[in-house]
Amino acid sequence: MRFSLIVREVCKPLILIFGIFIISLLPVFITMNGFAWPGINPLSDLLYTVFHPSTLTYTNPTSGVERTVFPIIFTAFKSSIIVLSMALLFSFVVALVGAIIVYQLPKKAINPIKLMLSCMQSIPDVVYVIFSYMCLIFSYRLTGRNFFNITGAGEEEAIVVPSVVLAILPTIYFFQYMLELMEEEEKTAYFEFAVSKGFKKYYILVKHVICNMLVRLAHQGKFLFGIMITNLFIVEYLYGNFGLTSFLFAYREPSLFFVSALLFFIPVYLFLKIIQLVIYLTTHQEVEV
Repeated sequence: MRFSLIVREVCKPLILIFGIFIISLLPVFITMNGFAWPGINPLSDLLYTVFHPSTLTYTNPTSGVERTVFPIIFTAFKSSIIVLSMALLFSFVVALVGAIIVYQLPKKAINPIKLMLSCMQSIPDVVYVIFSYMCLIFSYRLTGRNFFNITGAGEEEAIVVPSVVLAILPTIYFFQYMLELMEEEEKTAYFEFAVSKGFKKYYILVKHVICNMLVRLAHQGKFLFGIMITNLFIVEYLYGNFGLTSFLFAYREPSLFFVSALLFFIPVYLFLKIIQLVIYLTTHQEVEV
């Protein structure tokens, strides 16, 4: 059983890399007449790039200057990862603190909040991103002041505002899901037993409920990252950030797409696996993320 588990875990990243490889090749199969076999050259070029990434170049569409992809792609990678990490941390902390506070309220006060969160979650995520951007522009025109960078490049690149905007929908989702999990945990036998022993709800929540809740939240990891990565492209475009997603869509040659996608998705995959390992070591529960 353990051997099969190891084999499965080893095969997953290989399948991910192979899937990125196939997706990278799709554009060369598409012609004006539909799908067509492009020959062996695109395949051999892409394979050569995989083993010789230092030879990879791109042409800037504005200046027309040809440059090597490395190391400039690491700058784009750094920008995207910082924004994505800050958004994830911000959404989780705000939702957790908010859920703990709301959980202490009477039931009659919690239900309207849950209804509001449900309505907010039904709004398309793009609406939040564009509306937030419009509010920032309106605030700037009204006050004439920028409290944070909302656009720029290099050292002046916007980081804080895109992170907060990107965190809006995950925060709503975390908030609602945490409240639901807390209410479910409240109905369990161990919770009722702890209450009968005289423990306060807040103590039980911090000591036991949050730990169990984090295990169940981990199951939603891929779903949440999917939402955030989709919105990351819109956020980077609106705020003028030179991020990996904008790089990914600006240069669509198979070799560039493959390297960019690999550089982006492999760290995300490793992060999810680290979460899975931490949960297993701390709770001894196996979680598939």
